[in-house]
Amino acid sequence: MPSNTLQTSRPIILEPCQAHHVLQFCMRHPASNKHLIVCSPRDGFLQNLLFEIRQESQIDNNTALDLLAPTLTNLHTSRNVQITFCSDLTNLRAYLSTLTYSFRQEDGETMSTDMGPRAQSLLMVMNPVRVHQHTLSYSAQGFNRTFASIVDTAHCLGRHLIMVECSHPEDEYETGAREDEDMLDGNHPALNPWDQDVSMLNITTKTFGAGERGWVGRTVNIRRIAQRWFAFRKLEHVKLS
Repeated sequence: MPSNTLQTSRPIILEPCQAHHVLQFCMRHPASNKHLIVCSPRDGFLQNLLFEIRQESQIDNNTALDLLAPTLTNLHTSRNVQITFCSDLTNLRAYLSTLTYSFRQEDGETMSTDMGPRAQSLLMVMNPVRVHQHTLSYSAQGFNRTFASIVDTAHCLGRHLIMVECSHPEDEYETGAREDEDMLDGNHPALNPWDQDVSMLNITTKTFGAGERGWVGRTVNIRRIAQRWFAFRKLEHVKLS
């Protein structure tokens, strides 16, 4: 049985995840230097946070803001946490290609991959699946390129790598609509974004949702693509010490 501690240098994917839980996880992580790359615009990310809090606590928007304020304030004022927003896939790939050269490491940090999490810096990437949707790279070819670039960046910077895919307000509505449709034809689509099937090569048609089969030819599961580099872990089972 694989260990659920973070003392391995192998990149991991945490699931299932909500954005506000990821922020709390990032704040509690013992790494001395943490960099969170969010694959969405800043405004969309904040709206997603508010949606999650309202759904989880059944509260209004103002109360949700009050609950989020301490976490957001801590992130904003923290000296060892950096947050970068990449609004689309092109922006993400361009940022990754320059990060190795622009990032300035703190004094005393080394590039060893044998260090424990307290000595090693952390790179977290949020929503790497969603950023591919509605692009020509929503395919095994596209995901392989992006995941390889993320892993290579983390390796060059000597950082422990974690990826997470968070729920999104649109997912709630799309899931409900698909469930209504599938009651008629008996289909049961995969709701976990990592369990979606994609075509092997980049496609030139509209991106299809989880469980749909809008393309012809071989397909592969996104989870299987990611497992080439990452080990999947349950967020609630991961220990930070």
